[in-house]
Formats: sequence, C-alpha cells, structure tokens
Amino acid sequence: MSVARLSIASTLVWCIALPACGFAQDRSSPFNLARLRPESRGSEGLIRGHGISIRLPAGWAGVIYKRRGALPVLHAASFKLPPVDGDDGAMRAVPRMHDDDVLLVMLQGEPKFAGYPRRRLPIQLRSSDFAAPVEGMPLSHAFARVDFTYRRRAYDLWVEFGTKPARAGVVRKANRVLASLRLTP
Repeated sequence: MSVARLSIASTLVWCIALPACGFAQDRSSPFNLARLRPESRGSEGLIRGHGISIRLPAGWAGVIYKRRGALPVLHAASFKLPPVDGDDGAMRAVPRMHDDDVLLVMLQGEPKFAGYPRRRLPIQLRSSDFAAPVEGMPLSHAFARVDFTYRRRAYDLWVEFGTKPARAGVVRKANRVLASLRLTP
C-alpha cells in the first residue's frame, strides 16, 4: 500500500493513537468524538455527534469525530475499526477488510463545495456512484463516491467494498446502513 495515500480532504492527517475499545476522548486529544451508543433495540447501535447520526447493525463499528478547527468526519465499518489514523480511514482500516466488508467514510465539506449536486436522504448507492479507486486503494476493492449537498452543507461520502465488483448483498447491506443516516444543521 502506498505511503502517499491521499485522504478525502486531499491531505493525509495523522493523529494520536486512541484506546482501542471505543475511541475514548481525552482532554489533550485533538478530537471531539462521538462513541457508539447501544440502544434498547437488539444489539444495533446509534452513533450521533456533530450533526450526523447513523444506526449501525450488530458487528459494525463507527465513530464520528471533529478535529479542532475542522469539520465532522464519520467512519463506519462492518468490522472492528482500528484507532483513527487518518480522515480517510485507510492506513489501518483497509488492510483489515475481508470480502464481505464495507467501509463508509463521510466528511462534511467546506461551504465553498456547495456546488455538489443536491441529494435527498436516504442516500442510496447507485451504479453511477461506482468509480475508479483512489490512489493507494487496493485494485481488488470496489469503490463508490457520492458528493452531495444536503441543507446547504456539502458532504463527500466514500464507500469501499472488500471485493471488486462489490457483491450485490453487500451493497444492499451498505444501503441499509446509509438509509439510517441523518444530517442536521
């Protein structure tokens, strides 16, 4: 894997290691993190923070964080996420992926990107969203990218799959999770 991997924000941002069990926030951390909050419905969990919420099925992991002076970032995956290592989640998360795994990464963009097309929620992956992988991504992984504006806020959503082409059942699984995505101002 290329050490020069580009992040969604065009800059690979390294950070401090966070405790493995829950991306705990510490006062000296450059992050403001939202933890996975299990709710009463089965073993599903809801993560919520910084105007983003998403419900994750059992077996999924996720974090929503915001670096000081930056915009929110969501990482959600069908496997255990390592500590946050970059906004694109790539340095340590991608190598952990198996064939049926999904990695969702969403960054809120600067208002100047409000030229992205408007999309309504729920966001659902379309065949036109699948594109060539970005630099450093394994060529054996399918990749979907959705740049969109919702309520005058711009978002950049990347969805990486453990196989190429993405298996139909795994795309449906990703779309079920994306159907629970809520964005508030």
